[in-house]
Amino acid sequence: MEHMHNEELNDVARLVEVTSDAVAICDEDGSVRHVNRQFLALRKSGRAQLVGTDIKDLLYSTEFERSTGHRMPFSADGEENTLMLKLPDGSFIPVRVRAVELGEGGQGDAPGHRYVVAIRSLEEQYAHDRKTQRLLSELQAANKRLSGTLSVIMSTVGSSDMATLLDTVLNRMTETLDATGATMYFAEGGGFKLRGVSRALAGLYVPDFIPYGAGIPTHVLREQRACRLSLVPGTAADPTAPGSFYDLDARVRHNLRLQDMPPFKT
Repeated sequence: MEHMHNEELNDVARLVEVTSDAVAICDEDGSVRHVNRQFLALRKSGRAQLVGTDIKDLLYSTEFERSTGHRMPFSADGEENTLMLKLPDGSFIPVRVRAVELGEGGQGDAPGHRYVVAIRSLEEQYAHDRKTQRLLSELQAANKRLSGTLSVIMSTVGSSDMATLLDTVLNRMTETLDATGATMYFAEGGGFKLRGVSRALAGLYVPDFIPYGAGIPTHVLREQRACRLSLVPGTAADPTAPGSFYDLDARVRHNLRLQDMPPFKT
């Protein structure tokens, strides 16, 4: 009987070499008897490292739990199972596993059952799903910005009340960009005059006037572009010490006086 089982194993081993899936053949106790080339490539291991290994030490649940006792980590009815394949470096990759029972009826020391386990990596599919989700999120954000922009434009049409207009624009911009708040400065004689703040900044200190040559408005005016800035306040040990702002695109840092510091972090 053992000789018959070995012949059967050899036949199946030759067959699984022509499939595109990674395949392992194991006994009913989980001992791996054969793996094809695709399995070796998927797990990045040599054949000697895998043959004789317990399949339960290779395939874990999606919660990274090892199957205990004599239970296999997969069903043997040909249904798909989502599991985690452990790699030699200790990391895991998601895989889809389908297993079928190869044979039964061993006698004496001959194996009673064997399983053919087909494995396919889900990394590429998961990466595609993540990319799709990211693109969908970007599209939703773009639609929100477009809707907000159109709302701002429509709210300005025919408006003659400047105070109400600025309040509407700043608050709509804040909502559209998912921002904490917004401020607006007009360039006037000698510097930049604060003309409006969004509702979220009510009660916070916002510089009322920033002279030319100082502060963020001067930097933006000189750059003639939209600027992404990170603000660094003065040290906690000396609250009166000057802070700074860092231009994330130009990678340049500038000092910023305490009285010119806006109520933002970025």
